[in-house]
Amino acid sequence: EGGGASATNDTHVPKPVRLKVLGRTLRVAEAVRQVAWFRFDELCERPLSAADFIAVARAFHTVFLCGVPVVDVVADRNVARRFITLVDELYEHRVKLLWSMAAEDVKGIFRVPKFAPDDVVPEEVFAVDRTVSRLVAMQSSDYLKMEWTAVEVRDREDAKREEDAKREEEAGREAAG
Repeated sequence: EGGGASATNDTHVPKPVRLKVLGRTLRVAEAVRQVAWFRFDELCERPLSAADFIAVARAFHTVFLCGVPVVDVVADRNVARRFITLVDELYEHRVKLLWSMAAEDVKGIFRVPKFAPDDVVPEEVFAVDRTVSRLVAMQSSDYLKMEWTAVEVRDREDAKREEDAKREEEAGREAAG
């Protein structure tokens, strides 16, 4: 009786999800529709690659990431690189990222020792700075207003723009010729 939602309707209840990535399975602890929840260690302290993070970015428009520690770029180099790659992919795909972190602010997420060993190359320091910049940008109202798009959609849009530009160029040649 009545027109309310059914108590048995579970379309809004988070459930485990599995994503196929290069012939293997990436488990998502909780997801509902296109929103996922992860612990930091599930994504960045396991041997995952950019392909895994791309799959996450294509599958979910919003990601909750809890337990982001202060990451030491020297002592936890692989963790730092995975986190940088994760943020890069989420940013490129315009995924909304909400996180809880140990640092007081975004700028404190990475610890780069003042006297880092010679094997901490400037590229890594640049990647850390870029990641912090992207995390700050991802909190902006402009970024949050952006529409999430999977890579396939953006690739189609880019291809259409290229086709349109070619048509305009050909039309210009015909008009001039």
